[in-house]
Amino acid sequence: MDGLEKRIHKYYLVIALFFGVVLSILMPFFNEPDGVYHFVNSSNIVHLTTDINVYGENSKWFGDQFMNQKPAYQNGDYFKKYFETEVQRMPMSKLPRSTVYPKVLSYNFIGHLIPAIGIWAGYHIYPSIGMMIVCGRLVNMLVMTIGMFLIIKFVKRGKLLFMVVALSPVQMNLFSSLSYDATSMLLVSIFIAALINIVNRDKFTIFSLMRLCLLAAILYLGVKTNLCLVFLFIPLLVFAYPLKRIIKSIIVLTPPIARRIFMIITVGFLAVIAFYITHQRGGFL
Repeated sequence: MDGLEKRIHKYYLVIALFFGVVLSILMPFFNEPDGVYHFVNSSNIVHLTTDINVYGENSKWFGDQFMNQKPAYQNGDYFKKYFETEVQRMPMSKLPRSTVYPKVLSYNFIGHLIPAIGIWAGYHIYPSIGMMIVCGRLVNMLVMTIGMFLIIKFVKRGKLLFMVVALSPVQMNLFSSLSYDATSMLLVSIFIAALINIVNRDKFTIFSLMRLCLLAAILYLGVKTNLCLVFLFIPLLVFAYPLKRIIKSIIVLTPPIARRIFMIITVGFLAVIAFYITHQRGGFL
């Protein structure tokens, strides 16, 4: 296992890059939830707003919309329709659904920034929606995969867990998409890896707290609101280390029988609280 842990980040990189390229090129466009919405916002960032109606996409920007591509697959003209047909530029004000330039200090901008770079590159290779989306996916996948590779390499514990989650179908699809959820998950992974390394050192200092607060500020701007729940780990760590010292002192100074009684009372108290909270919602089990 020691030898495996030293190489596991390399295994992840090879597997993730291979399947990431395959997914980025072969997956139907807009297969991710709200796919058109992510494409429009990413293209807005680099001022390449296009008329998606040219490709048969409607003004409904939310939900799974890749079924609109079914006739092109069946007729055999998919490549011609999406890769050879040039996009038609149009101002944001004339889009089928009203939109504005994303606010810079928001997850809508930060999360779409990396795929937007790929969309810009794809447009300048050939101005078709297919080339723009594929390049956007490839750039996003490459950045996210390298980021996760570095996390797995430098995190001190849980390397295999990070690898398995990052190679799961949902996560691989996110990384090979234009969704802002990919950036959100990468930033949260960085934050959790930092927490793990602090716990592994068994030392929590003011500099550790400052690093976590800096990461928390980045997360606050760059991830979806529900993912900010990870901030609860900060006060948990702040109180955990002095509490740990107190508990160690109690264990050293307390007779064994008293420790057993204390543990029984503590477990019983927690069980009563758990029962009280859950009994109106189906019970503890």
